[in-house]
Amino acid sequence: MHGPLLATLLVDLLLRERPSATLAGFEFRALGPVFDGRPFQLCGSYESDSDVRLWVRDEHGRKTMAASARLAA
Repeated sequence: MHGPLLATLLVDLLLRERPSATLAGFEFRALGPVFDGRPFQLCGSYESDSDVRLWVRDEHGRKTMAASARLAA
C-alpha cells in the first residue's frame, strides 16, 4: 500500500477519535511494507493532551509505520 495513504488513514483515525481537535503538526516514517489485500491495524495512544503517537501494524503485528501528531491547544 502507498505510504502516504496509510499516513492519511492515521490522521483520519485521530480526527475520528477527537473530532474537535485541530492538527498542528504531523510526521510519519514508513518502516516496512503493507500489502494490498492483507489485514492491518491502525493504532494510537496519547502521550499528553497535545502529543499523539500513531502506528500501523501488519497482519503479523509488526510495526510498519510510525507517526506523531501534535494537536493545537
